[in-house]
Amino acid sequence: MRLKGYSIRARRFRTLVGENVIVARRGRSVVVVEVKVPSDPHAATNSITQHQGPRIENVAFWLIANCHDLDACYLRFDLLLIQPWAWPRHLPDAWRASD
Repeated sequence: MRLKGYSIRARRFRTLVGENVIVARRGRSVVVVEVKVPSDPHAATNSITQHQGPRIENVAFWLIANCHDLDACYLRFDLLLIQPWAWPRHLPDAWRASD
């Protein structure tokens, strides 16, 4: 993420509502990144379950509400796929927050 110009704001960011792996910022974008190590790379895009998505979103909304320097930023949810002997695969805007 740093090589793409993001500043890492937090790793293993924990709150009362859950935990995220990476919170990064680039310009006016705050990116909440879920890191996965999928066994099947073709099924990796479906690796955020119905339970995980809202949990990750709750952490992101808590972060935005409690860090005043982030309240005017655009929030995005990304996925970072890690596999042995391969470069990490970054999927920007992997899912949208549920209503």
